[in-house]
Amino acid sequence: MRTRISPFAWTPDSKSVLFSSNRNGSWKIFKQQIGEATAELVVEGQGVYMPRLSADGSEVLYMPQGYPPENASIPVGIMRKNLAGGAPQEVLRQSAIYNIQCARIPSRLCLFSTQVAGTTTFFSFEPEHGKGSEVARMTETGEGVDWSLSPDGSLLAIINFGEHEGRIRFMSLPSRSVREVVLKDWPRLSNVDWSPDGAGLFLPSTTSNSTPVLLFANLEGKARVLWEGQKYAPLIWAVPSPDAHYLALNIFVGETNVWMIENF
Repeated sequence: MRTRISPFAWTPDSKSVLFSSNRNGSWKIFKQQIGEATAELVVEGQGVYMPRLSADGSEVLYMPQGYPPENASIPVGIMRKNLAGGAPQEVLRQSAIYNIQCARIPSRLCLFSTQVAGTTTFFSFEPEHGKGSEVARMTETGEGVDWSLSPDGSLLAIINFGEHEGRIRFMSLPSRSVREVVLKDWPRLSNVDWSPDGAGLFLPSTTSNSTPVLLFANLEGKARVLWEGQKYAPLIWAVPSPDAHYLALNIFVGETNVWMIENF
């Protein structure tokens, strides 16, 4: 079995990356400090995946059955565990969960999305109290959507898998209004993550000759290349540290697939 490493979050002090890995045979969650050669096991179980931070940064939220689930109709849990230690606790159970994310203090908004029959639905939740209300819904064609919640909890940035237009939709959560921008010359977008200051987005893409690049785009759709990789070694996503000094890159190459760049 090929070893995989997928970064999803940073600790609030920007010193360590939280990632999922199957290095021990099944997916577990680890924490590794910059410059250290070994990782600390944070959560173990049967296929735990997708570590995200709570809004105040004190807890790791995660999926306990791995992703994607073998059967999307079977409810799975969102779990939480304090980074300082203690036993995991279940937050909620829901079928067809695709993604979970939280804003940052002073916002306390956390969202999860489901994807069913071409419809993506967003729900709020609270780590202490479970599932909240439906926040937004959209019908899509193709392979579904990827999304990221802005640090202040006011905007969703959404891209559609399978589109070849370089289109980003910004949905205002207070008003539910949607604004679209198109990245000129970059039609292939695969994932999206906000910058820590909410001023723009990190977007993996590819050139016309299949070379992976990481773009930074502002809210008006002006994009520049931050990083260029090796041909046919896909960049899946990029996770910025809270202090904006580092990026953890999820790259499918060799036996490991996490790289970091700084001073971007």
